[in-house]
Amino acid sequence: MAWDVREVIRVTKTDVVYRSATNKAEPINRCHLTEFKRWAKYEVEFEHNAWLKKQRLKAVS
Repeated sequence: MAWDVREVIRVTKTDVVYRSATNKAEPINRCHLTEFKRWAKYEVEFEHNAWLKKQRLKAVS
């Protein structure tokens, strides 16, 4: 699998509970927080019928 969009359901001190946002038929999964941090690259949002990298607001000083 090259990529997937995952919807985070819950985060604990040690685990992340998630499911595929692109295939709701897949079961809910759990992984260790360090594993999640290793493969999670971007926060995305669904806009205009496509998954887009979420834009971060820059802090104003």
